[in-house]
Amino acid sequence: MESITPNQLALSASVRYIKDLGWNEKQFYGIPNGGEEGELLGADIAIIRQYLSDTYRGRNIIASFAEKYFWCATHELMGYFSDLLEYREPFGSNKFKIDDYSSIIYISNPAQELLEENRDNTNELIGWFLPNDLCPKLETYESDKKRNITKWINEANIPSFSSWVLPSIENIKTINNNLDDLWICLYNFTSLTENETDVQSSLWISSCFTTDNEFNFFKEECTSRVLEIDSLLYKGGTYCTIEGHEFYSSPVDLLWIPWKIESGNQIDFWTIYEGKPFKYTIYPAVFEGMYDSVKYGESAYYLPSKKCVICAT
Repeated sequence: MESITPNQLALSASVRYIKDLGWNEKQFYGIPNGGEEGELLGADIAIIRQYLSDTYRGRNIIASFAEKYFWCATHELMGYFSDLLEYREPFGSNKFKIDDYSSIIYISNPAQELLEENRDNTNELIGWFLPNDLCPKLETYESDKKRNITKWINEANIPSFSSWVLPSIENIKTINNNLDDLWICLYNFTSLTENETDVQSSLWISSCFTTDNEFNFFKEECTSRVLEIDSLLYKGGTYCTIEGHEFYSSPVDLLWIPWKIESGNQIDFWTIYEGKPFKYTIYPAVFEGMYDSVKYGESAYYLPSKKCVICAT
């Protein structure tokens, strides 16, 4: 047993599991010979020839018996070893005991799929959220495009950003006609191109919060350490994810499973206060998730973080 590698153990256990479920070469593989005379197609070969296979190591919508049995074996092995060993995050060094199998496996939630039955029709009814002209035009243009670009940078009106962060009810109704209350924008990324100059104007809104006592430190450092703060918040993303979780998790899963723990839900900063090192903390107000829809494939979504919801209520 000491000479068996992890891959060999997993493969041999999977083959035994599949055969115990009834898979055999005669019925499911047959004698394929490229459609020539005397060919005897097994069930799996017939399915594979009829339906294209997934190219990203994912589950096929129309799967062969062997594939279905293999996924059953995979989940069985994952559950078995999760009961015995600690789980290590794929993109980190954290290790912990599994107490929720959904942390290591993603199965599409039927409730999420039902919500997406009319997704195409719903998207057609949703307008663009453009509370003002993010990419305003010039009154006059010159014949030279390079000069127009310089002129646009120097002379174009700077849009009011407050209406993006605190939109009016009228602007909110362009994306949801059922909303009648005032809302605050926690996350937004919008990029538009000016037609005459091809200049691109982009707006990125991220949100976080901190305590009253520590807000002044953060506000001051947004001015004195602007590049460092911007690099951390912009490139790293001011949002949190699910700790130790499989890459995918649907919005319905998060709303129905309250014990999920968020990862990256606080960012610590160090500064100098009265000649001594001082640490203060900001908390992302947005959770970023990704799920794999059966019909639409990978979809990203954003929700208020748990701490944001607690503070709001």
